[in-house]
Amino acid sequence: MVARRGQSAMEFLMTYGWAVMIMLVVVAVLFMLGVFNPQNAAPNSCVLPSGLSCFGYAVSDGGVLWLDVGQATGDDITINAIGCSAKETDPTIIPLTNAYIASGRHVNLTGLPRCENAVGASSPYPAEGQYYRGNIIIIYTEQKTGIAHRIIGDIAYRVGAAGFGS
Repeated sequence: MVARRGQSAMEFLMTYGWAVMIMLVVVAVLFMLGVFNPQNAAPNSCVLPSGLSCFGYAVSDGGVLWLDVGQATGDDITINAIGCSAKETDPTIIPLTNAYIASGRHVNLTGLPRCENAVGASSPYPAEGQYYRGNIIIIYTEQKTGIAHRIIGDIAYRVGAAGFGS
């Protein structure tokens, strides 16, 4: 009788042992395929403060920024300068011309600065395939009041091939 209980316990352990081993092999294969790689799951996003929005956006090889800005501030505005950087201090900000946006409209901005990597990065600009995360700095003026504003938004994007946004 003792031998029958031992055989029953052994069959139980062997059955569940094989099931656990199969599950471990499946999880290992999924890890090797990169399913659990957090960089593959990182979403693209562009967030600007209230009143402005990213109507469309992209970052291509070399940090080239493609940005279509919408605005709903209630007043017409002119964007005077823009920057894109992961640096904590002294981001490069480029002056713009003819960046007038009527209230409730959007404009595709050209001649934008290149998005800069953080200080100490291996390259000053992000390359194709990298995941870029930085700030968009926009300086604009309200047309009615002449008051200038400086806002900072966030951009996160998987860098694409050069020229894809043209």
